Amino acid sequence: MNKGIGKKIIELRKEQRLTQEDLADLAGVSTRTIQRIEQDEVQPRGDTLNALAVALDYDFDGAPVNDRLDKTLLLLLQVSNIFIFILLPIGVLIWNNRMSKDLEREAKKAINFQLNYLLGIMVILLLFVVSPFFVPLLPAGARNATWISLAILLSIIPIAISGLCLFNMIKISETTIMRCPKGIRFIK
Repeated sequence: MNKGIGKKIIELRKEQRLTQEDLADLAGVSTRTIQRIEQDEVQPRGDTLNALAVALDYDFDGAPVNDRLDKTLLLLLQVSNIFIFILLPIGVLIWNNRMSKDLEREAKKAINFQLNYLLGIMVILLLFVVSPFFVPLLPAGARNATWISLAILLSIIPIAISGLCLFNMIKISETTIMRCPKGIRFIK
């Protein structure tokens, strides 16, 4: 690793109009760490250098790390989440072939997210199917409330999920990490 890595980081950071604080946030390190690396006071550890490479979209040998293709694929993963099109993240996972760890991680998140989403919708639909058997057993006033509650659940969940996916699509321009609610991890 060359001694002038700090100068290269300064150059890349300024090209992208990032402050030291912005770069620290993107790389998941402290601002003081960025300052010390830029001043060549310390040599970054391997994991720090990898985080900086991803944050700056630069491999310190000169090749792009997480180029625009990754961000485009992440955007498509989010669109597939809205429509529960699970074939896209599976295709990305197969095609990626461990070239991009970010893309692999996010494709797995998308698959888990979509499977949990489908599972939730199936549970609500199952409640709709079995509700004619248990709703008549409820008192007359509770029957209408039960139907209304099930209808609200069935309509709110897709709206909330779509909102989360839209939020992620907006955030992808700033980061390569999707935010998905916790659920069952089908793929690790």
